[in-house]
Amino acid sequence: MTLLDVSEEDSARIFERINSTGTSMDIVDLIRAGTWSKDFDLKDEIEQLLQVLDAKKYGRVDAKTMLRTISAAAGFGFSTKSIHELRGLSRQQLQDAVTDAGKAAARAVDFLSTQIRTPQAEALPYYNQFAVLVELFRQLPKPTAAQYEAVTRWFWLTASGEYFKGWRESQMGPDLSAVTEFAAGRSTEVETAAALPRALLWQRAQFSRQNAPSKLLVLLMSYEKPVDLNTGLVIDVADALSWQNGKQFHHFFPRAYLKKEGVKTGKDNVCANLIMLSAITNNWISDRRPSAYLKDLAGWHGEDVLRARLRTCLIEEDAYQAALRDDYDAFLRARSETLHRRLMELIGSAAGSSGDGDAFGPSPDLEPDPPVAADSEPLDRDSVD
Repeated sequence: MTLLDVSEEDSARIFERINSTGTSMDIVDLIRAGTWSKDFDLKDEIEQLLQVLDAKKYGRVDAKTMLRTISAAAGFGFSTKSIHELRGLSRQQLQDAVTDAGKAAARAVDFLSTQIRTPQAEALPYYNQFAVLVELFRQLPKPTAAQYEAVTRWFWLTASGEYFKGWRESQMGPDLSAVTEFAAGRSTEVETAAALPRALLWQRAQFSRQNAPSKLLVLLMSYEKPVDLNTGLVIDVADALSWQNGKQFHHFFPRAYLKKEGVKTGKDNVCANLIMLSAITNNWISDRRPSAYLKDLAGWHGEDVLRARLRTCLIEEDAYQAALRDDYDAFLRARSETLHRRLMELIGSAAGSSGDGDAFGPSPDLEPDPPVAADSEPLDRDSVD
């Protein structure tokens, strides 16, 4: 192959995928090579940024996400095309962009930890949200209380659909402009073309640690400070949000029970069927039908106590009654409406800044995503660009 007639940008994209030794290269490797000097190594600088997250015990996002934050801090943008412009900067300009991104990343982590209650990066539905938040807190280091509330609404709205899945250059420019307008005080919401969610989402999306709707569900549940149905103790949501202890997630209608009832594979594992429980209570319930274990719990603790504990798990009276009848379809409908209503409350007035269309497609995969090793390198799989 010859690259004589290929532009610098096109050749860069080719070398992202393959180099002379046949070793795969990504955008981070390429920009590192293009900006390297004896006193500046982009890989080391990104590592320093990731250590900002480590210092706050937040875990890590992937290197490309951090590269987006550097590019935006340098005055370019989030896209691959913008990132390539970093190669034209001086060492001092690059260093300044890294420093600014690092300070903003610390503010973004504080916001996510306190306002959204996400103690770990792994809990984020999309890493691309983090890139936008870092730039927002770079441009707006000290938001007012009203601005904090608006950013919170933006988070819930953009987490509730697939806007950031397949994030394209055509979206990145408007998103950056929206941040700038908001930071300058020219808009009261962070404008977005993200679509509003539908209640049907929870009946169709599979529960999986790599799945954005699942992460959104877990964030919603943790936001309510759920308590264990049997012990009444508050669930350790920080542990649950790290996705290390699968026993804290319980299928309200146990999968083994649903299988015996002839419910098809996939429908038993939808998000609307999941709550948080302690491992001990999860094991006690095992594969029992809901009507059986709920009656036991009501007998031990009283109906009113059980109802109150169910509400912390976002299970209201109509869903509870459906479970007492072992009516899975009615339970899914009722629970989905409750989850949808709570999410819309969190989105609030940001709904007016959203685009048209439906959030999350109507036919997600029925099988869960394959597991990822706990020590594997974080990777942004959601961006087209």
